[in-house]
Amino acid sequence: MADNENVVVYDWNSTIEVKETPTFITLKPGEYQYKVTGIEKEWYKGGDNLPPCPKAVIKIHIETSEGNATVFENIFLTSKAAGFINAFFKSIGDVDPETPIGAQFPMDWDGVIGKIGRAKVGQREYSGNTYNTVKTWIPKAKTPAQNNWAI
Repeated sequence: MADNENVVVYDWNSTIEVKETPTFITLKPGEYQYKVTGIEKEWYKGGDNLPPCPKAVIKIHIETSEGNATVFENIFLTSKAAGFINAFFKSIGDVDPETPIGAQFPMDWDGVIGKIGRAKVGQREYSGNTYNTVKTWIPKAKTPAQNNWAI
């Protein structure tokens, strides 16, 4: 989406500025406040557990006393993942947590950037590496005083 608006493309003979190498922080499992900083709309080719379907890759930013972390979370747009999709939109406040079961809501993927929420973050192993992952999206409370979330 808008993540590449300020990207400079180099040619093979460019001169570039020396920058600090970013560090990857593996978060301790726990509950964290996050800000949605990006979304990529992709297509999942299908596999053993899911058919081909749209996939949203949500990029969230988490600030901690140990440093900042970026978490990429895949959300597959299928009925099998409907609970996870609902939880994400409740977490950023787009759906009231008390909305009755069976009610319909539009998924405003283009409107999620900049939204703030909370999530329980854990870790997953993949190809010998440890990654941060969202275990649970935490619903935003109805009153702002109950949330007290600011980034």
